[in-house]
Amino acid sequence: TTAWSKHFVEKVTTDVCIGPRGRLATEKATRVLITHQVHFLTEADWIVIIENGRISRQGTYEELSKSDLDFAKLLERIKEEDEAVESENESILSHETTYEDEEIPYIDGVRDGYQPLRRTSRSSRTSANNDGSLTRKSASLALSSEQDLSDDSGLAEDQAKGGVSGRVWWEYFRAGSSVCGLVFMTCVMLLSQVVCSGSDYFVNIWTQQEYLRSLSKPTAFTTFECLYIYGALIVAVVLMTVFRGYLFFKVCMHASKVLHDRMFGCILRATMRFFDTNPSGRILNRFSKDMGAIDEYLPKSIMDFIQISLVMFGILIVICVVNPILLLAILIVAIVDYWILQLYLRPSQDLKRLEGICRSPVFSHLSASLSGIATIRARELQDIVIKEFDSLQDVHSAVWQLTMAANTALGLWLDCVSCCFLASVTFSFSLMGTQTFSGNVGLAISQAMILTGMVQYGVRQVAESLQQMTSVERVLEYTDLEQESEIKKQPPPTWPTHGQVEFKDLSLRYDPNNPPVLKHLNITIEPSWKVGVVGRTGAGKSSLIGALFRLSQLEGDIMVDGIETGSISLEALRSKISIIPQDPVLFSATIRYNLDPFDKYGDADLWRALEDVELKGAIPGLDYMVTQRGSNFSVGQRQLLCLARAILRNNKVLVLDEATANVDPQTDALIQTTIRTKFKHCTVLTVAHRLHTVMDSDRILVMDDGRAREFDIPHLLLKKQNGALRQMVDATGAEAESLKKIASESYNMKQRA
Repeated sequence: TTAWSKHFVEKVTTDVCIGPRGRLATEKATRVLITHQVHFLTEADWIVIIENGRISRQGTYEELSKSDLDFAKLLERIKEEDEAVESENESILSHETTYEDEEIPYIDGVRDGYQPLRRTSRSSRTSANNDGSLTRKSASLALSSEQDLSDDSGLAEDQAKGGVSGRVWWEYFRAGSSVCGLVFMTCVMLLSQVVCSGSDYFVNIWTQQEYLRSLSKPTAFTTFECLYIYGALIVAVVLMTVFRGYLFFKVCMHASKVLHDRMFGCILRATMRFFDTNPSGRILNRFSKDMGAIDEYLPKSIMDFIQISLVMFGILIVICVVNPILLLAILIVAIVDYWILQLYLRPSQDLKRLEGICRSPVFSHLSASLSGIATIRARELQDIVIKEFDSLQDVHSAVWQLTMAANTALGLWLDCVSCCFLASVTFSFSLMGTQTFSGNVGLAISQAMILTGMVQYGVRQVAESLQQMTSVERVLEYTDLEQESEIKKQPPPTWPTHGQVEFKDLSLRYDPNNPPVLKHLNITIEPSWKVGVVGRTGAGKSSLIGALFRLSQLEGDIMVDGIETGSISLEALRSKISIIPQDPVLFSATIRYNLDPFDKYGDADLWRALEDVELKGAIPGLDYMVTQRGSNFSVGQRQLLCLARAILRNNKVLVLDEATANVDPQTDALIQTTIRTKFKHCTVLTVAHRLHTVMDSDRILVMDDGRAREFDIPHLLLKKQNGALRQMVDATGAEAESLKKIASESYNMKQRA
């Protein structure tokens, strides 16, 4: 648990779960508490101590305290540390007036309209990273997110209106091939239809030849010649059709790959504000449903549309050749079909876009539910989660039902028009008398019947293609995201060699319309300094880290060893600064990949780093797989792996973002010791709530409302009667003297050195 939520957690754990007068106790429920916070053990009836997967000791609190010397020492040490932490927390919390989620970078400057969304997301993420748990609030992530997004906060998902623009079609096909390739494909399609229609027309010629032969009149071709010609045409039709399909689907496959890679690249380079203002379900929607439509449905619908359009065009030409009177009927039918199609397309495309938007909260809800499935089952919240999912799915299903109803109505009206056209073709030959060849009549009617069956399917495919193109439209939206700066300039290979960090009139804001969250900072951190950053929640501590990594646009400069960070590439900057976050980040890959993803170090270096954090014996090999989110490691082990990663890189600047807030005391002590030894000659910035972890720092920076309220040696700051740090320390009560002593001893030791 984090420092600001410690009081709440202790109250819930004691008064509700394990306390003798708690709610669960009155219900006579069996309670199992898994914790590394041993001050809760006094309330337990039976204690089981597990080491390396085995039960090492068990008994009552009194029995273990009397019989086990190590356990008694541990309890005493933890008790002292907890008293210090609790006093410090009271000090810090007494200065806090808000509970904004400072622990997430960028939350300081987020508008009030969407702070509930970010708090909910934070709840879900913390639960998933720690115990895989999910509260009822985080289980309703999708629903509450969409409610927040419906506010006037500017976060509602954009929805295009009207028809799909020609630019979307051009971008899609241009992603699949060059202009010359598209022209060649078009020529092949036209030629294939010419051959196909020619084979149908040749049947009419053959029929006329046989009729003339029956009257003993001269003919242009013999029966065998007609057979050979028709056979050649059929072979040509097959070959051209196969070649046409191969070219088209090759273009579509390449277009899908290019659009996916382009969207993925743009998201990787998108600004952090994009991720702050877009829930994960919305992003997953693009990569799953929309890309699935582009991969599977769009090529088929476009191919059917093109093929049917060419066939219909060929049929109309054949009918007009054998009966020119039908030109008027064809013109009328074309106008009516076009009017029906236009009447259908506008609402159908908007329905398709709305269906995509209504699908995003379903994905978000499902993702949150899977993250906390263990807690959902343990607390028997299945009915609540299912009800929320059903409500989201009902909205999506309602839109989908309207889409299907619109398709059915379209088919009905097209059938009516097609039947009228077939009647026109049939009765038109009665106006031509007996002068028409029977072959022409049969050809025209057969072609009209084919046309009748194809018109509805063809127009459906036109509409389907236009609907599926909304997926391309949505993907293209993510290819135009605001990108982080792409400066290519590289710093010297050995930069930074000293680790001096200087903030010059630095301001940071996340939204141009909002006030800055960091305001005119002017601080110089000398090489090898250990700097503690303290302040109330929302003071701008994590925003300072965000500025150092250039996670947002800055006003002012940040100099590292004399080089302005805004003048070099982001990749170079971020690779030269190490960070150990509060929530350890591990990938579903091998230990080797998690420590060294770019294969820059040998096995000996990797094992040495693991040995430094005392994980060498806990890992069977460098190729050992890390499961999703590192669930096969404890929180403390995941944190130590992140520390090993930082040791391996050996950068001159290290940032600790409350790295020990969620680990047990032993791991906390190991991390602190390792940092003091392995990063002795590095510049270390530590964001901390627990004052005793930074009182021996070279400097302490007290942040308040985005400003540097104090920045000096801890011992000197404590001498200021009305100083901010002095007030925080004095508020700890009995622990104040201990904190002052730590600062004084550290100051005297450094002065003597």
